[in-house]
Amino acid sequence: MYKRKRGQKVKQTTRIIAIAGTKGKTTCVRALHYAINAVHDEAVLGVDTHRIMLGGDPLMSKEDFTDLFGLGTAVAPGKALLALRGQKKPIAVLEASVGVHDKGLAYFSHEIGIFTNVFDDHIKQEGKITSRRELANAKASFILHKIAASGTAIYNADNDMIAEQLCQIPSDDVIRVACTLGKSRDFEADYIATIQDNKIVILSDGRESMSVDIETMPWLYQGKHQPSLYNGMFILSALWRFYKDEPAQLQRAINALTGYIPDPNGARMVIREAANGTKVIIDFAHERESLKQIAEFARNSIPADGRVIGVLRMNNARGDDHIKRSADYFVGFYDKLFIYDMASKDGDKGRKVGDVPNIIAESARANNVPVEVITDHREALNAARQEALEGDAVVYIVHNHLNALAVVDDIFHVKGA
Repeated sequence: MYKRKRGQKVKQTTRIIAIAGTKGKTTCVRALHYAINAVHDEAVLGVDTHRIMLGGDPLMSKEDFTDLFGLGTAVAPGKALLALRGQKKPIAVLEASVGVHDKGLAYFSHEIGIFTNVFDDHIKQEGKITSRRELANAKASFILHKIAASGTAIYNADNDMIAEQLCQIPSDDVIRVACTLGKSRDFEADYIATIQDNKIVILSDGRESMSVDIETMPWLYQGKHQPSLYNGMFILSALWRFYKDEPAQLQRAINALTGYIPDPNGARMVIREAANGTKVIIDFAHERESLKQIAEFARNSIPADGRVIGVLRMNNARGDDHIKRSADYFVGFYDKLFIYDMASKDGDKGRKVGDVPNIIAESARANNVPVEVITDHREALNAARQEALEGDAVVYIVHNHLNALAVVDDIFHVKGA
């Protein structure tokens, strides 16, 4: 571990890629860090919500980081730049949360800013922010506004809140890459990243500038998982711009990603095969759009007569109205639901155990979706195992991602575990 000196400042010599948004930040940081680190001789810094990496090695835990700087990793990612002192060509990939500010950034500008999306899950957890528009503005104030004049803005052009914030890009010289699944919209962008013929392509005036076959990237799940497609567009667009004058380096980075396997304990989607032929999909979804999309992915991954069985929870910090609206939105995408509680005792966020699961269950019953409330997550998983047959998919939305795999492997007798 390193220690900072009083009054020490970080000189802006580092090439920085920063990522902000409601979802996809950590996934993008880790994939980009992996690919760029595979190309360069000097160790690349990677900072996300859960860890700080220097090259292929952990630099420090998020707890040690907070003790040292008094701020969380994603709120003050630039503080970790101190670890790069002495390097000739330092590079950093940083996750930035909405609470970040100039003191936490600890740098002047980033070369590439990636704005993934704006959903409503974190509203009211972010101080005075009360709407998606306010949340989008807060995120854009650093992820777009801090892009260097010669830099690149990469953004989700299908997200209406982000489109409103492009005015925060500080210079007309900033290159804009709009990432889209082809939804109808007029793009004021220099380049468009999209999906064509099962490839991620980057276009300029309709002409192809780069193309990557989705099938060569296992972490894109054959194009069946919409959030992963967006992440793929963000990641590959960033590499394309980062190595804009170095085609050989770009190809090396892309080649590295063909062998990339996301950390199964890193709160990302993981797929397991149970002994009885049930597919178990483990995910950390925490808002309604993700809870819908993971069910759609499960549906596309099983036979036509298979069922999608959910073992779900929602955050106890949300209000009753928010939980009900969210549940009304996603419950219909499941054939059977087992709802557990993130809380193990009364008093968590001012609620009693079972309060939130019962709100979700009411929505399920109103939408004719069979549902059981089983507040303990292991008991809910065991009930799902007994329910599921070969050809079914169980979607397990985890609370504690650090032990989720071990729990699933044990209960479902996962093959090879």
